[in-house]
Amino acid sequence: MNVSSKKNLKQNRTEQKKGKSSLPFAILFLVPLTLFLVTAIGGGLMKVDRMYSESSFEEKLNPLHKVWRGLQLKVFVKQHGIDFRNKISETERRSVGLYRESFLESLLPKFIFMGLIVLYPAYFFINLWKRSPKKVPVKKAKKLHSRK
Repeated sequence: MNVSSKKNLKQNRTEQKKGKSSLPFAILFLVPLTLFLVTAIGGGLMKVDRMYSESSFEEKLNPLHKVWRGLQLKVFVKQHGIDFRNKISETERRSVGLYRESFLESLLPKFIFMGLIVLYPAYFFINLWKRSPKKVPVKKAKKLHSRK
């Protein structure tokens, strides 16, 4: 065989190996990453729309009602904590002009992000484990150690 044909064979083999490893990479990384980016952008747009609706509600109020709304919001924060939007009743939310935070706004992107945090290192550790050389037991070494 010719030297150039040997190089071509090696290149073909490495290209085939690269092709095999790209499919798991695409499934494990690119699909969840795309889902995360889409949900994060969509959640951000939904949050901007919610904030716009709440601010337009507040602009319609007279100054006295704005002060009363601010006091009510402070009371809700003290009673229910920072996540008061989802904990107060629907009537209280309507009276103050708040909207419930959507699942797509924050929770779904957080879960997908946590999944990515677990998936990336797991993929690399599994690849390292698969590529590590297998230890073959050596019988001759046992015989040498048994001699005195």
